[in-house]
Amino acid sequence: MIELRKGSKDLFQALELLRTAPDEHAQELLGNLRSSGSVSEFLQVLDSGIIKPPSPTDPLATSLAGTSADSPIELDLNMRFSGVFPVLETLDIKDVDLGLLAVNKRALTSSNQQATAPLTPFTPIEFGQRSETPSTSESFSTPSDTTGDTGIDPRMESLQIWQWTSVSIPESLAAQAISFYLVNEHPLLAFFDADLFIRDFVAGGGRFCSQLLVSSLLAWACASYSQFEPRAQTFSFAFLREAKRRWKDLTDHTSITTLSSAMFLVLTCNQHGQDKVGLFYLDASVQIGRGLGLFSDDGTSVPDFNDDDEIRTAASFAAWGTFGWHRLAFITLTTQHPY
Repeated sequence: MIELRKGSKDLFQALELLRTAPDEHAQELLGNLRSSGSVSEFLQVLDSGIIKPPSPTDPLATSLAGTSADSPIELDLNMRFSGVFPVLETLDIKDVDLGLLAVNKRALTSSNQQATAPLTPFTPIEFGQRSETPSTSESFSTPSDTTGDTGIDPRMESLQIWQWTSVSIPESLAAQAISFYLVNEHPLLAFFDADLFIRDFVAGGGRFCSQLLVSSLLAWACASYSQFEPRAQTFSFAFLREAKRRWKDLTDHTSITTLSSAMFLVLTCNQHGQDKVGLFYLDASVQIGRGLGLFSDDGTSVPDFNDDDEIRTAASFAAWGTFGWHRLAFITLTTQHPY
């Protein structure tokens, strides 16, 4: 069995050697292989240096390195799926920046910080030019955990969260979680107009912010932000309970803020493994959208929305954000939700 494995390994190495070698070199190798007594002898001659080995930068060397496996299974995977199991280049310790292993990132010099440009929870990843998605991200700073920035939208620095919730969350944590959502998730999960929401949120009241919306938003935002701040996970559950209670207490659910709240409850319930509960809010969002005139079959518009620019903007965000998520649910879920 051992001899069989060795013979199989030698064959794989020889075939890979011929397959990846440049044309002029492959012809020479094939001649040496044919003149050798066996495949093993051919490889031994190559290893002994009688046949000049390829340079380290030659793809041939990389190919040979990839065939050096500890087991037949590993060797077979390397040979059959070289793209999936790429060869890792040997890393010289002198080329490693040991400063990256520092526990306290703030100990790094400012020049090194600028050179490495570390990504943080609040650093939006930009693919080319920034899109013109109607959000408030243009007004954000770009906080960094290496510079000590707080990562809070400056408009929420004077936030008084107690006006909106009975959950005892630090105002800085609430502002950070919401800012994280606005920068990183709002471009894809835009269930409300961010400018209108923040304006009324900070002011303590208005048409585009409600206690239910705040609880629902923080339930989702804290769940997302918990990957960077573990204590936010506990607050996510607390806000979810509060949002469910406030939903039940509502006598009239037909409002734009309630529609946005329903979608955040869908996301949060799914995040916490409460998928069936999430479907309840998903169905409710359809009924709310129809009641507001946002979803219909005849394409009629609502006069009140068209006469008020702010309401029209808020309704557009809620409608398109909800519709987009329902389209995804329609594709992935067995239950179909008509519009």
